Amino acid sequence: MRHLCQPSGTLATTALALFYSQNVVLVTGFPCLIQHEIPTETDGPSGTVAICRALTRMNKNKKVVIVTDDCNKTVIEACANIDVSFKKKHWSLKSFPPSSQWNDTEQHRLMEVVKDCDHILALERVSESQDGNAYTMSGKIMGKDMLAPLDQLFSEKVRKKYPHYKTSCVGDGGNEMGMHAVRDAIVTHIPNGAMIASASSADHVIAASVSNWGGYAVAAALEVLAIEDDVNNKEVLPWYPLLPPNVEETRAVEAVVQAGGRDGVTGKLEVSVDGMSMDVSLGILNELRNEVSLYAEKTFSTN
Repeated sequence: MRHLCQPSGTLATTALALFYSQNVVLVTGFPCLIQHEIPTETDGPSGTVAICRALTRMNKNKKVVIVTDDCNKTVIEACANIDVSFKKKHWSLKSFPPSSQWNDTEQHRLMEVVKDCDHILALERVSESQDGNAYTMSGKIMGKDMLAPLDQLFSEKVRKKYPHYKTSCVGDGGNEMGMHAVRDAIVTHIPNGAMIASASSADHVIAASVSNWGGYAVAAALEVLAIEDDVNNKEVLPWYPLLPPNVEETRAVEAVVQAGGRDGVTGKLEVSVDGMSMDVSLGILNELRNEVSLYAEKTFSTN
């Protein structure tokens, strides 16, 4: 995965863009379990929700829209709704039908979502390759009878129409929306890379071993910026955490599985992500939380 990583500072640049954006669109959904009625995997939903919660907890004036396909809606919604305090006042979920059912009405709906946004971040969002198909890591096609045409949000045509928004992506395999920016590395270092590599490019690319972990990292970076902003503006302490607590993150992935989401590697209805138990993901969260806490202690003690 290190071969796909961008220069140091990419995470900070992405977090700064999100921090100063008032209208953010988060795109997710990787329906790679194509043989199941609910094809959504456990990697993606909770990482996206972690960013959404961080943005709305940090600034109540921010508006966040999570965008996905109809086939992923039930799982994403279940993940987001585990926290009753996370009310849909400052965020919303919008799902779209597959390309095979696309029409002018749906195109208008999608453009209404993005016309006023400042930033679009795609996390573990399936993407079309150069041949027009969207592939799983093993090379299976996720068809146009499943996927909404959301790649267009990163296309030159739409971005020329709405030039005010920036884009970023989080991916772990190279076949995610926005990852074309590192295509050469994908082709060289990822199995089936030439076939599966995304054909859409983001302004900022964050590569992670697991996309949820990339979502945690973005939330952690937003927390650092929030701490810095509080200090600079002499806000009254205590500072508030933006990273999800372990209990919350566990409940989020459990909700994904209860709604029909499956581990994308094992294909099983189990509370795991990419073949790894929740303990591994919680370990990443703990490491990030410790780093943020150290930064907060240092910052507050010197001010």
